[in-house]
Amino acid sequence: MKEFNTAAELIEAGIVGSKPSLYRLVKEDGFPPPIKIGKRRSAWRAAEVAEWVNNRPRLNTPAEAA
Repeated sequence: MKEFNTAAELIEAGIVGSKPSLYRLVKEDGFPPPIKIGKRRSAWRAAEVAEWVNNRPRLNTPAEAA
């Protein structure tokens, strides 16, 4: 498992939809804050992101609701 994920990787994985929504989640919804890994580059600790995802409420899918 990777130690860090970039914003592009989080978007590609479907965890967030866009950079603006990623930073909104950080500000408003308890998403882990980024850490600086360079002068102009930020990343998120993969373990913290996984914990956040696992602690999110699950939505019922149509198959589960039936």
